[in-house]
Amino acid sequence: METKQNNLSKYLMFAFLLMFLVSGVIMLFRQVKKSQPTTGETGQIEREKENTNSTIDTRGRIGLVEAGQKDNELTVEVIANSDGEDISAYDIQIGFDQSEFQYVSATSLDKNFEVYPFAKDGLLTLTVVKSTTDSSPSVLSDERVLSLEFKTIKSGGEYSISVLPAVGNSTTKFVNINTEVITPEVGSLEVKVK
Repeated sequence: METKQNNLSKYLMFAFLLMFLVSGVIMLFRQVKKSQPTTGETGQIEREKENTNSTIDTRGRIGLVEAGQKDNELTVEVIANSDGEDISAYDIQIGFDQSEFQYVSATSLDKNFEVYPFAKDGLLTLTVVKSTTDSSPSVLSDERVLSLEFKTIKSGGEYSISVLPAVGNSTTKFVNINTEVITPEVGSLEVKVK
């Protein structure tokens, strides 16, 4: 009897995470259709950003750190702090100038989480979901959770890659095991390209 309940709870958790992932992908595709970026006079992509000076209560933090450069390759790692919350999933919006960088890949540094990236027009959306087979707590304490690979297009300058709080209806957020959404503070990274 207990095994059936344990299996049922695993199936329910899997179904929940699958629905979360599918709804995130659907929202992302709807947003991409709605807001096609426009090119400004400088050739850079301009995006409408939500007002981040609102009364949103932030907890935790998601930031970026440079992990290395070799030839025209740049590795950036995502650092996360969930403010003591047990996390089951998170979404990250990362902006970069595509005349300076080209997104290559994203890899989870935690074997218990899978990353699902979507990159278009200088915006990288990452949906990261915890495996349903892992029942251990996932409290993030300034941990390096993702590795991002970029190809550098320009050299000899200083450029920015930023975690964005929101782009359209897509937001950077944690989701805890009780399905509560937690909005973290976000950071950016200034990269000196060699």
